Amino acid sequence: MRHYMTITPLLVWRLKHKPFWVQLDAEIQTNWNADGYTGYKTGFQFGRMTNKRGAWIKLEVGMGPYRVQRLAIKTSIFKVR
Repeated sequence: MRHYMTITPLLVWRLKHKPFWVQLDAEIQTNWNADGYTGYKTGFQFGRMTNKRGAWIKLEVGMGPYRVQRLAIKTSIFKVR
């Protein structure tokens, strides 16, 4: 069983007059089973909507000695009803 606490502050900006958005976020995760070790990561996301479809790409970078990852690139394509 995992016992951890995650805090994720984020900022999202919708670019005016265009169907784009930018998101900056950070994640702080403390693992209570591992003596309270805390890992950090920060991310930058860029997204776009067209009609009822959207897509985004996100780059995440881990920081500190207890980071979960060094670098991750995530993406998604979605449809809105």
